Amino acid sequence: MAENTTTKSATDNRTLNWLFYAAGALFALVSLALVYRGWREGVSLTPTSGTWIALAVDLKHGMFYRPMYGDLGYGGTRYLPLHFVLHALLMGMGLGPVVAGHALEGIAGLGLLFGIYRILRRLGVAAWTAACFAVMALAPKAAQIAILSIRGDLLPTALVVLGVATCMAVKVGRWHLLGASVLFALVFAAKPTSLYGAGAVVLWLLLSREIGNAVLLT
Repeated sequence: MAENTTTKSATDNRTLNWLFYAAGALFALVSLALVYRGWREGVSLTPTSGTWIALAVDLKHGMFYRPMYGDLGYGGTRYLPLHFVLHALLMGMGLGPVVAGHALEGIAGLGLLFGIYRILRRLGVAAWTAACFAVMALAPKAAQIAILSIRGDLLPTALVVLGVATCMAVKVGRWHLLGASVLFALVFAAKPTSLYGAGAVVLWLLLSREIGNAVLLT
């Protein structure tokens, strides 16, 4: 009787797991469809998106930040450059300003999902379950706005998560810390207020009495 109960429980668990995986796959497909529609119709492009696009267009034509006042008008916006530098590089590869911007947001979105997946895997979550939870990071309205618009928010978020995931290796070595340091440096070049990830990792290393690694990371 006990064996039959155990077998039934295992079967029920497998059924629930497959239902969860099916729901995750369906959510992923719906998300991709909404992203495609949003990019095609430009539903989330705002004046802020126009500012970021203008910075990239200026750089593509050789101007790294407009003068505060000049013949081209007011150029006082001083966002940090990583996002619009990469945007300009994609435009230099032949993509249009809007397509290049959406491509960059798409790459950043994939980086964010991969980083979340790696963190969950480091925490012992099964691969398919980690993948489903990672995709669900697209559910919040803020995430949808970030991936559908063109602005410098999603890229630093993805870099932060990837940096944290890099530091969650089974045994943190110098190469992991070097990789994380590069990622966190890129975060600073994109959005300094996103350096909370580096601060969290340094605090974790200090609390783990890995003083040398904390110093190396900083």
